[in-house]
Amino acid sequence: MVLIFGVWVGFTSYSEHTNNPAVAAAGLTSQPTGNMEGKEVRFGDTTTGLFNVSMTQTSDGAVDGATDSFNPMGGFGPLTA
Repeated sequence: MVLIFGVWVGFTSYSEHTNNPAVAAAGLTSQPTGNMEGKEVRFGDTTTGLFNVSMTQTSDGAVDGATDSFNPMGGFGPLTA
């Protein structure tokens, strides 16, 4: 279970730290901190990915970022964890 958790956290955090594909297709490539829309600004995109994957794996109902605001592949992690 720890291996699965680590893989999903790494996958989600990496996906959220990359640019949003829809925004990049529009020609706006200046997203140095990744996709921050719907994220807790104090913690950033990487920690929000960690929190959301932990939240869905433990089913505790806590929320740190809007799961529907994640990038397509970033949202895949919390929804399938």
